[in-house]
Amino acid sequence: MDRKQDKVHTAHFSLRSLFRTAGSACVILLCMLLILLAGLSSDPAHNWADWGRHEKQYEEMTAALAAGSLSLTEEPAPFLAEMDNPYDPAARSIAGNEADAYALIDTAYYNGKYYVYFGLTPALLLYLPVFLLTGRLLPTWIAVILTAVLCVPAVFLFLRCLCARYAPKTPAGIRLLLGVSLTGILGLPYLAAFCTTYSMPAVMGILLTLTGLSCFLTAERPDGSFRRPLLVTGSVLLGLSVGCRPVFGAAFLLLFALYSDGIRRGAFFRIKKEALTNTVAVLLPAFLTGSIFLVHNALRFGSPLEFGFRYLFTTRDLLHGHHSVGEILEGARLLFLNPPVVRRVFPFMEIVDYAGRYRDTLYVEPLFGGLLPLHPLLPAGAAAGLLLLIAACPADKRARANRIGLSLLSLALGAVILFLDAGIAGISQRYESDFALFFFLPAVFAFLLPGRDPETSPSGDGKSRQIFCRLLTFLLLILTSAEVFLSFAGILCDGRYFAMRDWNPDAYNRIAAFFH
Repeated sequence: MDRKQDKVHTAHFSLRSLFRTAGSACVILLCMLLILLAGLSSDPAHNWADWGRHEKQYEEMTAALAAGSLSLTEEPAPFLAEMDNPYDPAARSIAGNEADAYALIDTAYYNGKYYVYFGLTPALLLYLPVFLLTGRLLPTWIAVILTAVLCVPAVFLFLRCLCARYAPKTPAGIRLLLGVSLTGILGLPYLAAFCTTYSMPAVMGILLTLTGLSCFLTAERPDGSFRRPLLVTGSVLLGLSVGCRPVFGAAFLLLFALYSDGIRRGAFFRIKKEALTNTVAVLLPAFLTGSIFLVHNALRFGSPLEFGFRYLFTTRDLLHGHHSVGEILEGARLLFLNPPVVRRVFPFMEIVDYAGRYRDTLYVEPLFGGLLPLHPLLPAGAAAGLLLLIAACPADKRARANRIGLSLLSLALGAVILFLDAGIAGISQRYESDFALFFFLPAVFAFLLPGRDPETSPSGDGKSRQIFCRLLTFLLLILTSAEVFLSFAGILCDGRYFAMRDWNPDAYNRIAAFFH
């Protein structure tokens, strides 16, 4: 009798696992499909020939690299070398009109040569291999959409590894909902829809950062030893992320919180064989990988730490101009706290019209809203997490300390990147993807806590804990629904770059007719 019950139980468990795996696969595939549709929303295949040259810079970088040149093949117009300050946009425009010539916009100009200032990693990993294999330049819109779609499984892998390390009993439903939310929080729908050179470093950086952190999250064995191949792989991936956007390299500092126990017991940074081997496995690959970009910078701009941003031809003089403290604070407010404009009729969202004190000096690109109000899971998770850490923390004090340490470090890194972007890069919707992950990590623990070590709880608490877990899942379902709505309302929004109404009016009108 017992054997029959065991067989029934085993069959039931296997069937349940199968449905759970199939359900997870369906959710991931659905998210990948939605990102693909977001990328195709501007009908890039039809409009690609009409896009500006400055939106296809990775093709030109690839052609230059294949020809053995670090600079672009086009020679700058002579009038630029004759100017006292070619980085002044007003003076440059006047001189160009007088000389009946032009300067390449959003291109770095240094010592009489044009350079692409965007990160080198996408060209090394994607564009150049495709060109060498096929002899054709990969259109950037295809590269951006493909990479954004690949970011989706990387998101779910990252969350699976995060849960396995910090909350192995987290229900699969919560993990899937968090994955859907993180896809929107990272800005993948918008980056895919804005499928130009500007989005390429962001989507590639997100893919490498998430995959690298997943390696680090799973590198430690239950006995406290480390899988060194995963340490090396994670180190290389995070090193490569620096060649997308340098700010992604900040994720490497999360290791001090992820491996705080290992550092404390001497698994790293000690003069003994195992500790030295682990330390070298973590640090050396990232250093060697990052050195590629440092050498690349030095060969182009004479300094390993100069990525070319200061020499950019854009709407302001980045070499000589600087933002005031007030402008930086205002820029940070716009990127982080500015509320979205949501309405009840299609297309449901409007571009934020900035008319503040610094409207004449602060360059603000089309913006839907700041990171915090645009993604309600972040403030809700942070508030709930603070209460849960106080009222329902894990019995293991060390586990609680590790979560708090990771949360605080992540918040600090996110804040630093936020102010760096506001003070240096500017105010753009896509820049929120630089620091989104760092503000997501503290919020996510609110939804991982309910599944932690239920067998350590008193038996009388089991039912109440189950009820609490269901309530939290219901809250997460509401927040995820809001995330999906806001993310895709931004795709339909008028006034953004490559607005769907202008670039794909047939699809836009069909969607509008459905809601009307």
